[in-house]
Amino acid sequence: MKFFSGVVGAIGLYLLAGSPLFAEPRAKAGHLVMIGGGLSSSNEVVYNKMIDLAGEDGAIGIIPAAASDWERSTRSVMGRFESYGAGERTDIIEVHRNDLEAALLPEIADQISEKRLLFFTGGQQHRILTAFRPRDMEEVIPAYKALWDVLADGGVIAGSSAGAAMMSDPQIRGGNSTGALDVYLKGGEGRGVRTERGMGFFPFGMTDQHFSERGRFARLVVALDREEVTRGFGIAENRALHVDLGAETITGIGGHQAAIIVDMSEAVYNGHMFDNIRVSMIGDGDVVDGNTGGITPRGDLEPVNVRELTRNVRQSDTLPEPYYTSDDPWGSKVVAHALGALTRSEYPVITIGNENFEVVFTHDDRTRMYIAAGHHVKSLEDLDFVLINALAQIIAVPSVDEEKDYAKDSEPIIIKPEEEEEVPAF
Repeated sequence: MKFFSGVVGAIGLYLLAGSPLFAEPRAKAGHLVMIGGGLSSSNEVVYNKMIDLAGEDGAIGIIPAAASDWERSTRSVMGRFESYGAGERTDIIEVHRNDLEAALLPEIADQISEKRLLFFTGGQQHRILTAFRPRDMEEVIPAYKALWDVLADGGVIAGSSAGAAMMSDPQIRGGNSTGALDVYLKGGEGRGVRTERGMGFFPFGMTDQHFSERGRFARLVVALDREEVTRGFGIAENRALHVDLGAETITGIGGHQAAIIVDMSEAVYNGHMFDNIRVSMIGDGDVVDGNTGGITPRGDLEPVNVRELTRNVRQSDTLPEPYYTSDDPWGSKVVAHALGALTRSEYPVITIGNENFEVVFTHDDRTRMYIAAGHHVKSLEDLDFVLINALAQIIAVPSVDEEKDYAKDSEPIIIKPEEEEEVPAF
């Protein structure tokens, strides 16, 4: 299986005159703020990060291309920026579903060029691509080039929900985990997960949003495998990732359990199972090296001794019950809670599953775990932790009729376990 680490810079773009690809990646400077959707008006960390990156007098433009009701979306976003003191320097760049072709106008490119922060609303991400990277044009349009120029000058491109999904190239357009696995692991019919080319601003992998809340872990795994992209970044609602393109770093912002990172560089797929997927969870202040995927936890976290934890379990006469839930593995926050349980459980295997699929999480000598100092909570929802390089399997549970074929085709299992919907502007 071949993998690559994602599109670097502006690969695939054409200059205005129709000349060859950009000689160098364009995104050597600038910032991205990728928001997982559902951003609360009270999340000061995320709003202030965008405004601070734009600079004290930096002009802000709202682009509602993805939105179904673009006027309502822009009113909502404008109100949010006004409440954080940036209303007077915020205006609307009118590229919207009723006039996506406006992106072809020179005056739209001029408006974009004047901004230090461009904010893409939620909605349907394919509308953004229809406007700024139309398939029927071989040359890059002026507005798209202007967006890259803003980044090159140290500016900011931000987006929530669809505005985060479009950041990578390729991007995920739609689908869900159940449908993706049904096609990929059980030979079912249908489209599964749908991908298409994206805007390409994020050069370090593939992005996904509403990730924990809508159970999109498996759809990201399938999309990464099919598109041969090494890493995926699944951003939770009311959380964000700040990408410093100059420093080539990705930082969680907005709260704990901000993003799940899926690494497919050593993954194995045999038709009925994904094995050896590496999974990490980061939160506010944790930093990822965009090139290597290495993670540096923020300074107030305490390490969990994984080796000692596992050694104690293996030397025990009685093993505790493994964490297991028969809840829908693609239910809201089920995967996030399972990863949290792995950092707290004395049993090194966490299994979630239903009658069709099981997901198994475990750790080995490459896994690192951290919990906030003095942080003792009863709820996995509130657990402030970082998990680095856990192992994951996704296994298709065979029906009686399928068991013979599965046994014939499958490799031994290492760990044996006991259409994109419309969303609001934020």
